[in-house]
Amino acid sequence: MFKLLSQDEIQMLHVAAMEVLERTGIMMQHEKALSILKDSGADVDNKKKIAKIPEFLVREALKKPQAEFS
Repeated sequence: MFKLLSQDEIQMLHVAAMEVLERTGIMMQHEKALSILKDSGADVDNKKKIAKIPEFLVREALKKPQAEFS
């Protein structure tokens, strides 16, 4: 079977993604989303509209059932 990435490469990608989310953060224009992230434990700069999301928050979100979109 063909694998695009090895397990080590997948792990390295995951670690890098978590580092970007936690250190650099993401820019988000939606005030309510920023508020939800802040209340959940993210470090939010409302003036710059940047949320720095810690790994524990990502893990908690992945454990929850996903909403359906139509």
